[in-house]
Amino acid sequence: QKIPHSKSVLWLTFLRCFVRLGQRENYRDIHKKYGSLFDIQYPDFNRLNIFLKSTADSIYLIKGVSNNDIICSGSGFSISSQLIVTNRHVVEDMNPQKIKIIGKNGTYSVEDIILDSKNDIAVIKVTERLIPLKLGDFNFVEPGEQVISIGFPSPDSDIHKDNIYISK
Repeated sequence: QKIPHSKSVLWLTFLRCFVRLGQRENYRDIHKKYGSLFDIQYPDFNRLNIFLKSTADSIYLIKGVSNNDIICSGSGFSISSQLIVTNRHVVEDMNPQKIKIIGKNGTYSVEDIILDSKNDIAVIKVTERLIPLKLGDFNFVEPGEQVISIGFPSPDSDIHKDNIYISK
């Protein structure tokens, strides 16, 4: 059974107090034990294939042609129903009309690209509806903890499942 939103916010605030009081280990144990009540998923590093299936709908291969006719590629993930985030250097020299966004369920065309001039971030808008990736709470990650990186390090084909890569 899911907890109503107002109680969910109160519970998460309570858990954050554990961290401030130096009870980080207790926080992690409680958060992992009851996180499903807040619709929080934790990757099981021993069962990465199952976790990958739950995220594959939200990870995209970005391929395109630069203004100098050089083929470029990278990875991105959806943050809302029509927005994909990637690194700015992946798309900054690409012609938006020559970019293909390749996902598990199809290929999408680019409507608009917004580049962050200070950070290496780009937001790509598509016309189709996407499934946003559920992100973890980065405020509580410490050096040395396991994290997962998912992407397409060497996209040799246009087939989504052939190229997905996990690093931990």
